[in-house]
Amino acid sequence: MRVRTRYFAAARDAAGLADEFIEVDSGTSIATVRALLIERHPALRIVLRQSRLALNQRFVVDTDIVVAVVVDDEAANGVGSAVELAVIPPVAGG
Repeated sequence: MRVRTRYFAAARDAAGLADEFIEVDSGTSIATVRALLIERHPALRIVLRQSRLALNQRFVVDTDIVVAVVVDDEAANGVGSAVELAVIPPVAGG
């Protein structure tokens, strides 16, 4: 399945891009996806240790599984399945 991966802040800097599409099998663990992202972008190794991942706008842990959800929006060109993974590094502010 196609997963839109979005990188924010330090993750975007380490990956060298804001988002990309990756291919994974349905049922793939988040830990496996992390390893794939590091393989594609070695500079992400340190950032991913400190980052939270969100799958379809819900935080996930490494043992969670990637599954498609049915959506009805422009990003999916109407009704279809979509998977979005966000890499969210720690943020500071006040």
